[in-house]
Amino acid sequence: MAVKIRLRRLGRKKKPVYRMVVATETSPRDGKVVEEIGFYDPLQEPAIFNYDEDRVKFWLGNGAQPTEAVERLLGNVGLFEANKRKSPFEGLSKKDRKELKEKGYIGDVDPRAPKEEAPAEEAVADAAPEEAVVEATPEVAEATPEPEAEKAAE
Repeated sequence: MAVKIRLRRLGRKKKPVYRMVVATETSPRDGKVVEEIGFYDPLQEPAIFNYDEDRVKFWLGNGAQPTEAVERLLGNVGLFEANKRKSPFEGLSKKDRKELKEKGYIGDVDPRAPKEEAPAEEAVADAAPEEAVVEATPEVAEATPEPEAEKAAE
């Protein structure tokens, strides 16, 4: 039977508090546990994370697998070397990957990265080629007839 180190939710609605527990893989989130080995309160400033280091090392040494949340918490205190984050596209079919690549989600750009802001108007004007910029010259102004003069000529 596989054993997991995971968080058990306590507290009220919208005010979660967690206990770090060792439980079998098949038991429900808030079900029967083998041992309670820590406490985590994310709403405090700074967040409170208390744990029994000896028991955590014992269970990790005996093959207990931490969940992603516990892995992150233990990695922050230096008790667990977290695996590198997996790609969100890992496990997709070739067809799905191709569609995402065409849409620009796969490639050099990370879809989770913040979008770049549009360049300022000044930068766009500076980037425009000189040929595209047409300035009114006095010769052009003289050659174009005035609308009032056209009406008077009729």
